Amino acid sequence: MKLIRVAIERYKCFKSNTILEIAPLTIIVGRNNSGKSALLQLIHLLCGNMGASNGDQRNFLNLNVDGIRHARTFRDLINGRALHGNLNMTLVFADRNNIEIKLSLTIQNISISSLASEFQERIINWKLDYDGQMFKASIENLELNSSYIVSGFGICENTFPIHWQGILPRTSTQLPEWVNEQVDAMKKWSQDIRYLRYPRNFQSSALSINESHTHYHHPTGIHAPFILAKSDEIRNSVQKWYRTAFNLNLYVKMSGEYFDLMVGSKNQKNNVLLEFSGEGLSQVLPVAVTALTSASIQSGIDIFEHPESDLHPAAHAHVAELLLNTVSPSKRPMILETHSEIILLRLRRWIAERRLLPENVLIYWVDSDSEGASSLTKITINERGAVSTWPHGVFTEDYEEVMAIRRAVRDLHEMM
Repeated sequence: MKLIRVAIERYKCFKSNTILEIAPLTIIVGRNNSGKSALLQLIHLLCGNMGASNGDQRNFLNLNVDGIRHARTFRDLINGRALHGNLNMTLVFADRNNIEIKLSLTIQNISISSLASEFQERIINWKLDYDGQMFKASIENLELNSSYIVSGFGICENTFPIHWQGILPRTSTQLPEWVNEQVDAMKKWSQDIRYLRYPRNFQSSALSINESHTHYHHPTGIHAPFILAKSDEIRNSVQKWYRTAFNLNLYVKMSGEYFDLMVGSKNQKNNVLLEFSGEGLSQVLPVAVTALTSASIQSGIDIFEHPESDLHPAAHAHVAELLLNTVSPSKRPMILETHSEIILLRLRRWIAERRLLPENVLIYWVDSDSEGASSLTKITINERGAVSTWPHGVFTEDYEEVMAIRRAVRDLHEMM
């Protein structure tokens, strides 16, 4: 199963219906505060609410996923924080036979008492389409304990309560078998989503080797050192990449049951703890660990916020090579948010050199209007590495600065 498309409406700064297609590599670019991170966080939020029960069946969205709090209240997710607002969301997957599985739902903010502050979210419409079959559940009224009117192709209209686990129903004999099967498949898929936020945050010293974080991924990157320490294969791959990108040795220094992550020159002189070696070298470690373990995980998706953060521009090309080497239609998709012009240039070069097929890449420019409403512009790349369109004024700073210098020099000469 693969996620191939996401559609949202009235989510945060995205007021109108917004569609994000997911390619093997999807890149999100745009100015600050345009809504880039909101898109990435939405996928993490929804996937974190597939099958995970927060212990309160009245709450359909757990806003705290993997320790990342996406909002204070459900109302904070609604465009304009409308008091009685709702969110429309659609997730489209493809199964192993490339048959689409389309999940659509509407979550409404409803009043549960006469107090203005007493509100709760509730799924009022839920629909699943798969291979010519359709199942739809619509709430009878906005009372918390109301049952759902269930209908669909080949299903007699019926009314019964649905017990939810996040945004998916709990498996039930009242549901059609094909619905239970697809819901179980989505729950399994969601377990392998890996979202790496920025800034990353972890320590690299006095770590206990006995802590079991070998496979578990965390959005802050705090488990990357343990994965590195416990796997010779991953450690060797990451060490090789650090030598190529930074001409430095990265190694694990053991002391009893504890270990430190160290970096130093090739001759092992001037070795220091990774956390004291410069912010960029620390911030990129979870990126390298996540990228180099991608091939071992079949389903799910990898999401990176600013993998190039705090690195010198000369290292951006190495980060690009690291990530581009993992892109393949047969592997898990990757979504990348970046401000790096060099990463985009290296991507276009790979396509022009036939190292990457253009149909496996999509770029989205995120922009907002004068009222703060955000929208997406899809940008494709042809086989020569040329982009289909590009927003005016984007990544032209170098050119504009050079022209300004030339004008200043010319004016100076004219004055002399």
